[in-house]
Amino acid sequence: MMRICNRCIKPDTRPGIYFNDHACYDLREDRITRNEAIELVKKYDGKCSEVYIKKFCNYIDISQKEFWLVTEKFRGSMWKKDKNGNWYNTLLDILK
Repeated sequence: MMRICNRCIKPDTRPGIYFNDHACYDLREDRITRNEAIELVKKYDGKCSEVYIKKFCNYIDISQKEFWLVTEKFRGSMWKKDKNGNWYNTLLDILK
């Protein structure tokens, strides 16, 4: 099964896909520390491989350019570009 999550396509069967959710569950079950959970979220949340985007675009028969034109309309205001032009979730700045 495929789902759109964080602007990206991610198969449900891959472990650790919804990192924010998984980090919360693991933290509540004392499998990881709060600091470990924060680092996982900062590293992985909102990330998606171009491979999944390409597969999804092929599946629904659209170009990747069209995909990004549509998804950019729904990008939240918390996303900003860093000095290298990469998108960065500013809400992660409050995690300490």
